[in-house]
Amino acid sequence: MDRGRREVESALRRGERLLEENRILEAQDAFDGAIRASGKDPAVKLRVADAWRRRGWAATMRDDDPESGWTMFHHARALYLSGKGLRTGRLWEVERGMAIAEGKMGSHEQALLLCDEAARHAPGPGELCKVLNTRAIALSSLGRDREALECAREVLRRATDPETQRVARQAMGVLLLKGGMAARALPYLEDEILRAWAHVEAGDYRKALEADPGDRPRGYLVRARARLGLGDVKGAIAELRRGAGILEVSRSRLDTEAARAVFQGARQEIHALLVRLCAERGRWKAAFAHAEEGRARSFLDFLAAGRRRDFSPLRESERDRFERLRGRIERLQAKKARSSREEADLGRLEAEYGMSIRRYEKELLAGAGIRPARPLGAPAVARALGKGRALVEYQVTDRGIWAFFFRGGRFLPRRLAAESGEILGLSRGLAGTIRVARRDERAGGRAFFDWYFGRLGEALLGDLDLEGVEYLVVVPHGELHRVPFPALRLGGRYLVERCAVSLAPSASVHVELSRRAAGAGRGGASPRCLLIKDPTGTLRHAESEEAALRRRFGRGLVVLEGGAASREAVKEAVRGKDYLHFATHGIYRPERPEFSRLDLAGDEKLYASDVLGLDLSACRGVALSACDSGLGDYRWAEELFGLPRAFLRAGARSVLATLWPVEDHPMIGSFMGSYYGYLVSGRDPASALRAAQRRAAAGSVPATLWASFVTIGA
Repeated sequence: MDRGRREVESALRRGERLLEENRILEAQDAFDGAIRASGKDPAVKLRVADAWRRRGWAATMRDDDPESGWTMFHHARALYLSGKGLRTGRLWEVERGMAIAEGKMGSHEQALLLCDEAARHAPGPGELCKVLNTRAIALSSLGRDREALECAREVLRRATDPETQRVARQAMGVLLLKGGMAARALPYLEDEILRAWAHVEAGDYRKALEADPGDRPRGYLVRARARLGLGDVKGAIAELRRGAGILEVSRSRLDTEAARAVFQGARQEIHALLVRLCAERGRWKAAFAHAEEGRARSFLDFLAAGRRRDFSPLRESERDRFERLRGRIERLQAKKARSSREEADLGRLEAEYGMSIRRYEKELLAGAGIRPARPLGAPAVARALGKGRALVEYQVTDRGIWAFFFRGGRFLPRRLAAESGEILGLSRGLAGTIRVARRDERAGGRAFFDWYFGRLGEALLGDLDLEGVEYLVVVPHGELHRVPFPALRLGGRYLVERCAVSLAPSASVHVELSRRAAGAGRGGASPRCLLIKDPTGTLRHAESEEAALRRRFGRGLVVLEGGAASREAVKEAVRGKDYLHFATHGIYRPERPEFSRLDLAGDEKLYASDVLGLDLSACRGVALSACDSGLGDYRWAEELFGLPRAFLRAGARSVLATLWPVEDHPMIGSFMGSYYGYLVSGRDPASALRAAQRRAAAGSVPATLWASFVTIGA
């Protein structure tokens, strides 16, 4: 063997060894070196691709590390696509592997797109059946059970090998079980926990209790439901607590925020059932503790650790790759009309970019010891609230809505008198309500707005003693995250006429943010503000916002306008500023909240994932004067993914954002001027917003404009 071949072989073996140790970046360097040294020999590229593919399956299925698995499959796919001689019939396999990894991370829509690609590349009926199995699971996870059932039936008709048939039968059993057909599901199920679930649904509770849950939290959930069927509430609570303990240990081993959130979110039924059972037995402190254990835990962990996302150790080549990837994404996003192929390409590019971010975060945090932060109990929350302050944390269940209410150092929990169906029906109708209310406002009235939010206010707040409360912290749950609490009416008055209102994803997160705000102090006498002003040149009333801010901050106002508002300029300008104000267009992406964005100059965007890397340690408040900027993805354990979370994690003490699309209205400037006037006079953000909203409600500012704004944070 000549020297060149020895060099290639040595690099390949080093890469394979590093890959087994899950040292992905170093393995990539070794493999890239081997390919270069071989003159891009197809045989070497094929060996590298196969190594990525094999290790991808091990990471995804054996090690339960879908982020790493996705990255390995992605590298394999790129190599298989790099030449005709490399398409060895394995392309479908890595695309299916990527789909499985996406599903494990909660991105089921992207999993379906990858299944479509894998189906096109499947070389035969056996391979296609495996892809259809994966597709059935993704469809079921999206609640599209009828399509999933047809998919599973198709596999059972086509499949010939035992393993594919086994997976299809299991999928069929789960779908029948979800459809309420437990007796029909049992013959298809092999998994012990799934069979126990079927026995519970069929009413055979003692048979279900024969299952050994091992270290699977869901197994304890099934056993708890079986004990409830037998009337053993105490035993059910004990089972659930064992499951919650295992969940806590498993969660702490995960490296990234997203991984912890998805893991917790997929198992949040355990905490939800614990809350309900403890509340129904009058064990209110335990119920509140379990509610806090099940919400925004990943956010709390990283907030308490004080770690912001910092990619400064990245190599220059990796930075270049990031930027090239971003450029392709932004060019596709800028297109007003995209073909189905371009939509698929955009989805893949966004997935690659998002996964790269997760991977680097994982490697940078390796050994950093981001320990789980323990959520606070009811006594600690009661002590943390100052004089005149109150907090209400809602928990929505099928049996009603519980309100964990704190005021005056006391814990005053209760079940709301209003039916949960009525409250959820009102909250789900908000989009239509705003459209009707705007029509009323154009006709000179707001009777419908006041009537609607009067009904919702009486239902959500009527059971709480708010007399003497000056500041109310609201921790919503589920559908209630879209409710504009400051605009709710109680006793014929808006809530902001009674007290200031701020939102938080959990009581523990609110206390942590309050501590951070108190430690930072109130800043200097001459606050500095950065205004990102209409980078796209499409807002008619941005000038009025600048004029309003100029009156409040004078020489302390720095403006990045039009083409000057590039991403790099914004990143540099935010340092050391007390306030940031974004007057631009915003888009909330529920399917990929890390790509929720604010428009900047040209086609550039400021994504939520970018914000996490900003240094906002001096920032007392961020105002997002953009559509839907306050929305977030709460599916995964109430984690508040989106722009507000990103700014808070980067160091901002509070975020002013909107819950629905705001019109480019001529009154926006006066409203913002009022808000900042109160803010720079020394009021906290929630109190400043209260004063501005009271003034707006008494004047000519449309209710659908001022009511859309909420403060999140301390």
